[in-house]
Amino acid sequence: MAKTVWWGSEACELINVERFVRTRTIPQHWLVDVATYAGVANLSLPVQPSIHALTVAWSKIAVASGVSEVELAQRIASHFRLESADLDAARPYAAKLLPEEVARRHGVVPLRATDGILVVATADPANTAAEREIRHLAGRKVVYEVAAPGPLLEALEAMYSPDRFVEYVLGRLVDEVVSDGHLSPAGLEPTLLGESDPGSSPAVKLTRAILDQAVAARATDLSLELGGEGGRVRFRVDGVLQHVMDLPLQALSQVIEQVKAACGMPRTSKSTSQGFFQDRFDGRRLEIRVTIVRLGEAEEATLRLVEPEASLSPDGLGFPELEAETVRALLRLRGGIIVVTGPARSGQTTTLYSMLRALSEEGLKVATLESPIEFRIPGVSQTEFRAEEGRDHADALAGVLNQNPDVLMVGSVHDEETAATLVRASMAGKLVLAAMQPDRALSAIQRLEELGLDRPRIGTFLRGIIAQRLVRKTCPSCAREIASAEDLPPREARLTEVYRVVTRRFAEGCPECQETGFQGQIPIVEALAVSPSLAQGIAGGAALSQIRGESAASGMRQLTEIALDRVREGETTLQEVIRVLGSFAPPAPRAALAGQALIVDDNEVDRRLMRAVLSRMQFPLCEAVDGKAALEALDRHHDVSLVLLDLKMPKMSGLEVLQNMRRSVRTSGIPVIVLTASEDPSDEIRLLEAGADDYLRKPIEPYRLTARVLAVLRRAGVHQMEGAA
Repeated sequence: MAKTVWWGSEACELINVERFVRTRTIPQHWLVDVATYAGVANLSLPVQPSIHALTVAWSKIAVASGVSEVELAQRIASHFRLESADLDAARPYAAKLLPEEVARRHGVVPLRATDGILVVATADPANTAAEREIRHLAGRKVVYEVAAPGPLLEALEAMYSPDRFVEYVLGRLVDEVVSDGHLSPAGLEPTLLGESDPGSSPAVKLTRAILDQAVAARATDLSLELGGEGGRVRFRVDGVLQHVMDLPLQALSQVIEQVKAACGMPRTSKSTSQGFFQDRFDGRRLEIRVTIVRLGEAEEATLRLVEPEASLSPDGLGFPELEAETVRALLRLRGGIIVVTGPARSGQTTTLYSMLRALSEEGLKVATLESPIEFRIPGVSQTEFRAEEGRDHADALAGVLNQNPDVLMVGSVHDEETAATLVRASMAGKLVLAAMQPDRALSAIQRLEELGLDRPRIGTFLRGIIAQRLVRKTCPSCAREIASAEDLPPREARLTEVYRVVTRRFAEGCPECQETGFQGQIPIVEALAVSPSLAQGIAGGAALSQIRGESAASGMRQLTEIALDRVREGETTLQEVIRVLGSFAPPAPRAALAGQALIVDDNEVDRRLMRAVLSRMQFPLCEAVDGKAALEALDRHHDVSLVLLDLKMPKMSGLEVLQNMRRSVRTSGIPVIVLTASEDPSDEIRLLEAGADDYLRKPIEPYRLTARVLAVLRRAGVHQMEGAA
């Protein structure tokens, strides 16, 4: 019969580590005493045994004691007054805090971490040397939990093998690349298409594996760069650079040589070279745009991963409805200049390409001058400008204009001659899209002045400005509902006090988002359609502060305003907004409006747009889908201070609703703006005679609707929210 006496009080004393340290003269592992009382004779273990030695010892003790290894772990945890480890709950992000080599040497698995604590699973809770090294590397207090060594080894493989391909999965491959020595021209393979077969060189296998991992991580950019005494690989995921792995310099140079071979670049390149190649990953065709920079005797490479077949349309960009409608209105123009601004990686190129595709699909002839062409758009004539070819930018632009396009897009406006050429193109009736770098919409006006354009020309030909940024989107897989700021982490909670905005959802991190709490990106956008009065102010030399006020009055929202709306809806966080935009002044408190606005329209798209305009003005809203429902809403809501009314609706027309309102003493004084797609001038006369305060033709343009609402409210003496315009 198996002996179990060791589980008694004597055994409890025997595994008191402090007592062993005080009384032993010959160093011996505590598990030897446990084995002795379990009836396992002649078990010998060093003070710091390997995980494999512990596996053998645990197995013998469990068999002799008549318990499973898991139950043995639970009892040892109890004796050490520690928790039993739940290895299935290990969080992958914790592995980033502990190098695999250290985890394997000490036989531990990092489970989870906070700012000050790293919880580690171990089969040897008395190993103080391991605790000291882990504490030093992680910069956190170490808390042990106990697990049997067999499951620990399985967890080590699961944690580091699939997810941390860096040193563990590819470690041997990196060694192969280095041992290969100098890469001969015969070792270069001109393509990386498809899976690398067993006969491929180690450098090809490593390059392919790095690309595969970048795609799996949803990276948009991959950097092969110098760092410390060797090289490093970094991915840009959702706009943020992440360190992935370190490489010996020899391995780094050979990976870069394979990338150059795939692009067809010569092995001896200039200080900066660009190229591209196409590849398939998991059934998706990607275009890899490559930039090689020579730094002395070494090189660095940046690879941008683009999916040409991805759907691009203005409606699919994720713009808020008000800004999306402004962009749609700008795309209906057939002349003038539209400027799209933003720094690198702000989504500027994606927005421009979506606009180009939409214009091309309308049958217009579209031509571009770009440096470089990110990817090809069907039906668009795209020309790439390469300064290294010795060609002048103005000459290249003149060559594109010789194609006589209806729409011209220039990917970079950086000199006076280019700016003047764009004005001449717009004078000739062409719609011009221009990419620039200012960080805000109105800064584009100042930049155009710096490029030599005077205010009268800017005011005459500027039709719209779009400025944007990208913020990371709250991960839908791990997001949780937030009842109050008390449910948020301390820093986010402090920011809610400053900005008076509490997010509806917050994500702590999960495997789906690589423990970041974010997955994907969403735009925050300033979109300005230049109204006649605004154009007059620009042409007349008005100060930017005056233009800003007029822009707000015409419906343009600032980046910060839109960003706070995104936070309010639980789409992102204040910390993320400040990371992208920097700190900014919180909005001033605002007073409430006198009452609700009633939207009456049977078209959901139009209702959504009117809702966006009025919400931006801080109106409480109610809605009706036909004339009869509108009168019922007026009976229910006695605080309506504005009505936006469609003319042609089922059950009861807008004219009939208006006539009913003006016959009632209670509703006769409510301002009414009628909207219709009718082009019959008699409709306008009939409606104004029936008592309409204003009349606006569809399609709805946000800046016009905003201006009309403000004018009607002023005439009616209705209190307007301070700063709402």
